[in-house]
Amino acid sequence: MAGVFVGAYLSGQTSEYFGPKKIMYGLLAIHGVANLVAVFSHLWEVFAAVSFFIGMAAGGILLSAYVTPLEFTGQFWRGVVGSIPTWNTGAALFAVSVIVLKDWRHLHIMAAVLSGLVFLPVFWVPESFRWLAVDSRDKEATAAITKIARMNGRPKSISS
Repeated sequence: MAGVFVGAYLSGQTSEYFGPKKIMYGLLAIHGVANLVAVFSHLWEVFAAVSFFIGMAAGGILLSAYVTPLEFTGQFWRGVVGSIPTWNTGAALFAVSVIVLKDWRHLHIMAAVLSGLVFLPVFWVPESFRWLAVDSRDKEATAAITKIARMNGRPKSISS
């Protein structure tokens, strides 16, 4: 739990400096690698340290995974998207995977693979246009808004 607290706190702070997209995908990489390291840990001290990093990554990912989709959602759907019970659904699916896999090492492998799959959208999800605008990166913010508008089937011009 200490790792989750540290990750949640630091991800907000570092997202303001480096950008939420970089932090979220960095945390996904940490989560995947730490889960793979956990598979091969033979000492409880190593497993405890790796568990801290898994928790830290999970704490930061939880915040980013909630806020980021809301920026790319229109006003009408924002309430619906914000109320989707992703944490509860994920916890239930993880419980089912525990029943099916039964081995803790297999669970860590599964978590690492899922982190890798979630990492794939890095190539098409733009950086937060709000963060870019606040950071005075106007051209990049305009490009991000244009890309989001195109994905949502809206006009290309941000002024319309």
